[in-house]
Amino acid sequence: MSLNDVKIKIADGGLGISSAGGDGIHVKIGVSKAEKNKLIVINSSMKVNEIKDVLGHSPLADAVMDSIGTGASTIYCIPTQGTEAGSIGDVIHSGTGEATYTVSGTPKNSYEIIIEVLKDGGLNGATYRYSIDGGNSFTGEKTIPTDGEVTIENTGIKITFTEAADPENSFKIGDVYSFKTTAPKMSNQEVLDAISTTEDAVFEFEYIHIVGESDAPMWAAVATQADILFSTYFKPVFIICEARNKKKEESISEYVESLITARNSVNNYRLQVVAARAEIVSLDGKIRNSNGAGDVAGLYSKSNVSQSIGEVSEFPLNNVIKLLPEGIEPYISILDQAKFVTFRRYIGLEGFYVTNGRMFAPDGSDYQYAETVRTINKAVREIRKQALFNIQMQLDPINIEGSINLLKEFLQIPLENMTDDKEIASGEVIIPKGQNVLGTSKLKVKVKAVPMAIMREIEIEFGMENPFK
Repeated sequence: MSLNDVKIKIADGGLGISSAGGDGIHVKIGVSKAEKNKLIVINSSMKVNEIKDVLGHSPLADAVMDSIGTGASTIYCIPTQGTEAGSIGDVIHSGTGEATYTVSGTPKNSYEIIIEVLKDGGLNGATYRYSIDGGNSFTGEKTIPTDGEVTIENTGIKITFTEAADPENSFKIGDVYSFKTTAPKMSNQEVLDAISTTEDAVFEFEYIHIVGESDAPMWAAVATQADILFSTYFKPVFIICEARNKKKEESISEYVESLITARNSVNNYRLQVVAARAEIVSLDGKIRNSNGAGDVAGLYSKSNVSQSIGEVSEFPLNNVIKLLPEGIEPYISILDQAKFVTFRRYIGLEGFYVTNGRMFAPDGSDYQYAETVRTINKAVREIRKQALFNIQMQLDPINIEGSINLLKEFLQIPLENMTDDKEIASGEVIIPKGQNVLGTSKLKVKVKAVPMAIMREIEIEFGMENPFK
């Protein structure tokens, strides 16, 4: 037992200085070789090979690289296994070589594989090279081995060749073997299970990106989960999903109509669905036909919460080569009005840009755009943290107004910080008078904020002037 003394303790939190929040921090959920539902932290200082060593050559790794490429610094990854295996399409052979072939394996990702013969001959004589990104990049020259097994490295795929009756006729210069694969997919339950692992997360984050194509049932399920994260676990977040790609047999108009039909079944301002697709140059140098959600998630990390990621001067999409599917550009305004996130071009400018950070908010909602949702979510996070310091604090019932004014000033600090940072134009904490705190032990507080305005369109009127008139 220690001797009696004057004991000193340094109190913290009294100044109301906000701790670092979750601005720009996000969670990614996607198929990967890594352990299921185990949290993995990826940061922008990691090299491409380090990312792939951890996450594999997977859809999750691709999305992480896209986000880092457009501005993400820290990403919390939650891997899943994918209940639906990837598939291998039919092989198309062009050329005069007479070798036969079979393709086997389970694809780890979506690929456009091209195998090109560079030298005539049979097994252990003919040479080849291959591409996994549709011919944008190739390996060096390799010899077709004696057993005929050509392994497409890191893809999970192998093609096995059998010589023709005359081995020298097996492979001819210019022979091309091409086929496409699909990536493994997550089930709705897999995604919901992964989201549930964030319920007790001690780190703060702003949004969750669900990697891979999804549809209306998935959108509705994750939107409900976002509501639960807010109402039960006090986590104000939104969720980014990826719309599906166009099917081969669909026309562009049929594809767009199908997306809009799916969208009309879901309304929730905590949900964002990216319909933008493009040829995207990844950090690893590969060119992919990819949904643009990875880029979008990265731009949120780079921007202020009140800033539109469609701001032309700040956020060009430098890794986008062209928009997909072919012929989509005349339909971009339709998808934008339907509240999908799309990419676009501006006449007179080079490059591509985000059209709008649309949310699946119901008509009339204040939260039609991500920048408004991000701003209110930040205000909620910061004021809640500030209010927690006052839980079970005494209020003087004789001087209730004085006590409440002190609390009001304390709660006002996050709004003042956000105003100083130009994240809101102004904000006010309102504590209604006449509350029976002594009897109910409850204090009701209202918060109002004026958001920053966004110029989404500029109208310029030109005219002639006669200086002699």
